Amino acid sequence: MRAEAPQAVHELETGLPILENFIVTPFPFDFVRIWYGFVIGNSGGGGTLYMEDRGMYTSRWRPGLLLYDAILVHEMSHSYIGHEGLTQFLELFIYNMARTNSANVQSWTFVRDYVPWHTSNVGVHALLDVYQLIGRDAMSNAYKAVYRLNPPYGQLLSSESRQVFVNEAPAAVKAQVVDKMAKVGY
Repeated sequence: MRAEAPQAVHELETGLPILENFIVTPFPFDFVRIWYGFVIGNSGGGGTLYMEDRGMYTSRWRPGLLLYDAILVHEMSHSYIGHEGLTQFLELFIYNMARTNSANVQSWTFVRDYVPWHTSNVGVHALLDVYQLIGRDAMSNAYKAVYRLNPPYGQLLSSESRQVFVNEAPAAVKAQVVDKMAKVGY
Protein backbone atom coordinates (compact mmCIF):
# COMPACT_ATOMS: atom_id res chain seq x y z
CA MET A 1 0.00 0.00 0.00
CA ARG A 2 2.69 2.51 0.89
CA ALA A 3 4.47 1.87 -2.41
CA GLU A 4 1.31 3.12 -4.17
CA ALA A 5 1.06 6.36 -2.20
CA PRO A 6 3.64 8.28 -4.29
CA GLN A 7 1.43 7.71 -7.36
CA ALA A 8 -1.42 9.46 -5.57
CA VAL A 9 0.83 12.35 -4.56
CA HIS A 10 2.12 12.67 -8.14
CA GLU A 11 -1.45 12.79 -9.50
CA LEU A 12 -2.34 15.59 -7.10
CA GLU A 13 0.89 17.51 -7.80
CA THR A 14 0.06 17.35 -11.51
CA GLY A 15 -3.63 18.20 -11.08
CA LEU A 16 -3.43 21.05 -8.58
CA PRO A 17 -1.87 23.63 -10.95
CA ILE A 18 -4.46 22.73 -13.61
CA LEU A 19 -7.24 23.25 -11.07
CA GLU A 20 -5.82 26.55 -9.78
CA ASN A 21 -5.34 27.80 -13.33
CA PHE A 22 -8.88 26.86 -14.35
CA ILE A 23 -10.58 28.52 -11.37
CA VAL A 24 -8.01 31.35 -11.47
CA THR A 25 -7.79 31.11 -7.69
CA PRO A 26 -4.99 29.73 -5.51
CA PHE A 27 -5.82 26.56 -3.60
CA PRO A 28 -7.92 27.75 -0.66
CA PHE A 29 -5.81 25.92 1.93
CA ASP A 30 -2.12 26.02 2.80
CA PHE A 31 -1.66 22.33 1.97
CA VAL A 32 -3.34 19.21 0.65
CA ARG A 33 -3.46 16.52 3.31
CA ILE A 34 -4.01 12.93 2.20
CA TRP A 35 -5.18 10.18 4.49
CA TYR A 36 -4.36 7.17 2.34
CA GLY A 37 -5.09 3.66 3.43
CA PHE A 38 -7.69 1.27 4.75
CA VAL A 39 -11.09 2.79 4.17
CA ILE A 40 -13.86 1.91 1.73
CA GLY A 41 -14.61 4.82 -0.57
CA ASN A 42 -13.19 8.29 -0.85
CA SER A 43 -14.10 11.76 0.34
CA GLY A 44 -12.54 15.17 0.23
CA GLY A 45 -12.83 18.86 0.90
CA GLY A 46 -11.32 21.37 3.25
CA GLY A 47 -7.85 20.56 1.96
CA THR A 48 -8.03 16.96 3.22
CA LEU A 49 -8.63 13.82 1.16
CA TYR A 50 -9.57 10.48 2.69
CA MET A 51 -8.52 7.97 0.05
CA GLU A 52 -8.97 4.25 -0.12
CA ASP A 53 -5.68 2.77 -1.27
CA ARG A 54 -5.36 2.13 -5.01
CA GLY A 55 -4.83 -1.62 -4.63
CA MET A 56 -8.02 -2.18 -2.64
CA TYR A 57 -10.01 0.06 -4.95
CA THR A 58 -8.82 -1.59 -8.15
CA SER A 59 -9.39 -5.08 -6.70
CA ARG A 60 -13.09 -4.20 -6.48
CA TRP A 61 -13.17 -2.66 -9.98
CA ARG A 62 -16.21 -3.33 -12.14
CA PRO A 63 -17.68 -1.58 -15.18
CA GLY A 64 -18.91 1.87 -14.26
CA LEU A 65 -16.47 2.34 -11.38
CA LEU A 66 -14.43 5.51 -11.81
CA LEU A 67 -10.75 5.59 -12.61
CA TYR A 68 -8.74 5.92 -9.41
CA ASP A 69 -6.70 8.90 -10.62
CA ALA A 70 -9.90 10.70 -11.61
CA ILE A 71 -11.23 10.17 -8.08
CA LEU A 72 -8.10 11.75 -6.60
CA VAL A 73 -8.56 15.01 -8.51
CA HIS A 74 -12.32 14.87 -7.92
CA GLU A 75 -11.83 14.79 -4.15
CA MET A 76 -9.20 17.52 -4.31
CA SER A 77 -11.65 19.66 -6.31
CA HIS A 78 -14.16 19.43 -3.46
CA SER A 79 -11.82 21.77 -1.58
CA TYR A 80 -13.02 24.45 -4.00
CA ILE A 81 -16.59 23.41 -4.72
CA GLY A 82 -18.83 21.14 -2.68
CA HIS A 83 -21.50 20.64 -5.34
CA GLU A 84 -21.11 17.14 -6.78
CA GLY A 85 -22.04 17.80 -10.43
CA LEU A 86 -19.78 20.82 -10.68
CA THR A 87 -16.95 18.83 -9.09
CA GLN A 88 -17.47 15.98 -11.57
CA PHE A 89 -16.79 18.42 -14.39
CA LEU A 90 -13.58 19.56 -12.67
CA GLU A 91 -12.59 15.90 -12.30
CA LEU A 92 -12.95 15.32 -16.04
CA PHE A 93 -11.27 18.57 -16.99
CA ILE A 94 -8.23 18.06 -14.73
CA TYR A 95 -7.84 14.35 -15.42
CA ASN A 96 -7.94 14.87 -19.18
CA MET A 97 -5.82 18.02 -19.28
CA ALA A 98 -3.11 16.15 -17.36
CA ARG A 99 -3.15 13.35 -19.94
CA THR A 100 -3.95 15.04 -23.24
CA ASN A 101 -2.94 18.66 -22.63
CA SER A 102 -6.06 19.54 -24.58
CA ALA A 103 -9.14 21.47 -23.53
CA ASN A 104 -11.05 19.84 -26.40
CA VAL A 105 -13.57 17.27 -25.13
CA GLN A 106 -13.24 15.26 -28.36
CA SER A 107 -9.61 14.46 -27.51
CA TRP A 108 -10.29 13.46 -23.91
CA THR A 109 -9.77 9.84 -22.93
CA PHE A 110 -12.22 9.64 -19.99
CA VAL A 111 -15.63 11.33 -20.07
CA ARG A 112 -17.93 9.23 -17.83
CA ASP A 113 -19.80 7.76 -20.84
CA TYR A 114 -20.67 11.22 -22.16
CA VAL A 115 -22.56 11.36 -25.46
CA PRO A 116 -22.37 14.93 -26.81
CA TRP A 117 -25.71 16.71 -27.28
CA HIS A 118 -27.80 13.69 -26.28
CA THR A 119 -31.25 14.76 -25.17
CA SER A 120 -30.94 12.74 -21.97
CA ASN A 121 -27.76 14.51 -20.81
CA VAL A 122 -28.10 15.64 -17.20
CA GLY A 123 -25.64 16.53 -14.45
CA VAL A 124 -22.02 16.44 -15.56
CA HIS A 125 -23.05 15.44 -19.09
CA ALA A 126 -25.16 18.60 -19.37
CA LEU A 127 -22.17 20.57 -18.05
CA LEU A 128 -19.98 19.05 -20.76
CA ASP A 129 -22.52 20.26 -23.33
CA VAL A 130 -22.38 23.74 -21.74
CA TYR A 131 -18.58 23.63 -21.86
CA GLN A 132 -18.70 22.89 -25.58
CA LEU A 133 -21.20 25.73 -26.12
CA ILE A 134 -19.33 28.45 -24.22
CA GLY A 135 -15.70 27.30 -24.34
CA ARG A 136 -12.87 26.94 -21.87
CA ASP A 137 -12.39 30.60 -20.94
CA ALA A 138 -16.08 31.29 -20.29
CA MET A 139 -16.38 28.05 -18.30
CA SER A 140 -13.34 29.07 -16.27
CA ASN A 141 -14.94 32.48 -15.58
CA ALA A 142 -18.16 30.78 -14.51
CA TYR A 143 -16.33 28.45 -12.11
CA LYS A 144 -14.43 31.35 -10.59
CA ALA A 145 -17.73 33.15 -9.95
CA VAL A 146 -19.51 30.01 -8.69
CA TYR A 147 -16.64 29.28 -6.31
CA ARG A 148 -17.50 32.52 -4.50
CA LEU A 149 -21.15 31.40 -4.21
CA ASN A 150 -20.07 28.18 -2.47
CA PRO A 151 -22.76 25.79 -3.77
CA PRO A 152 -23.07 23.03 -1.16
CA TYR A 153 -22.75 19.29 -1.53
CA GLY A 154 -25.97 17.29 -1.63
CA GLN A 155 -28.26 20.13 -2.66
CA LEU A 156 -29.73 21.26 -5.95
CA LEU A 157 -27.64 23.81 -7.78
CA SER A 158 -29.16 27.21 -7.02
CA SER A 159 -30.68 29.36 -9.73
CA GLU A 160 -28.05 32.00 -8.92
CA SER A 161 -25.25 29.49 -9.65
CA ARG A 162 -26.94 28.35 -12.87
CA GLN A 163 -27.30 31.94 -14.00
CA VAL A 164 -23.53 32.44 -13.71
CA PHE A 165 -23.04 29.98 -16.59
CA VAL A 166 -25.83 31.60 -18.62
CA ASN A 167 -24.21 35.02 -18.13
CA GLU A 168 -20.97 33.68 -19.64
CA ALA A 169 -22.72 32.37 -22.74
CA PRO A 170 -22.61 34.26 -26.04
CA ALA A 171 -26.04 35.56 -27.06
CA ALA A 172 -26.30 33.01 -29.88
CA VAL A 173 -26.24 30.05 -27.43
CA LYS A 174 -27.79 31.55 -24.28
CA ALA A 175 -31.09 29.68 -24.70
CA GLN A 176 -29.24 26.37 -25.09
CA VAL A 177 -27.19 27.07 -21.97
CA VAL A 178 -30.36 27.90 -20.01
CA ASP A 179 -31.81 24.55 -21.10
CA LYS A 180 -28.64 22.59 -20.27
CA MET A 181 -28.10 24.27 -16.88
CA ALA A 182 -31.69 23.39 -15.92
CA LYS A 183 -30.52 19.77 -16.16
CA VAL A 184 -27.72 20.21 -13.64
CA GLY A 185 -29.23 19.16 -10.32
CA TYR A 186 -27.04 17.65 -7.63
